[in-house]
Amino acid sequence: MARYVLQLCRDGGNRSQVVLFTAPKATRRDFLRHEYTLIGSDGAALPLDQHGRKPHPRAFGAHARVLGRYTRELGDLVLAGAVHKMTGAVADRVGITDRGTLRPGQAADIVVFDPDTIIDNATFDDPGQPPSGIDHVIVNGEPVIDAGVQTPARPGKVLRSA
Repeated sequence: MARYVLQLCRDGGNRSQVVLFTAPKATRRDFLRHEYTLIGSDGAALPLDQHGRKPHPRAFGAHARVLGRYTRELGDLVLAGAVHKMTGAVADRVGITDRGTLRPGQAADIVVFDPDTIIDNATFDDPGQPPSGIDHVIVNGEPVIDAGVQTPARPGKVLRSA
């Protein structure tokens, strides 16, 4: 199986997407709770309209899932700790010095969400569903989600460690 998946990736490059079901839920929860675990996603930036394709749903709500399911519903993480594992801790680990915290001189990357309602809505059958509970997203100081609506701004950039 692994050999076949790797060959698909070699042949298809970035056009290939793979959905694997490998880690039991209890193992995922143990990993999330571990003090050295950081939270990120290997999901690509994809449009919501997938024209019938079915990429992994985490491309549309990985962080919302952690905050809604594993933090609020299951209590595996406290909210501040979960946010730190997604932001400042990641920036520190990979050596990105102008992101991850809100301080003068930092890039203004901000997500305003409601901790009582944030949740992922994407499923394997219908992956292109935006998460609920995210009101505003600011990237490099520019709003990209404003009152729950996507703006035309595209201020993102490739980040490199210092």
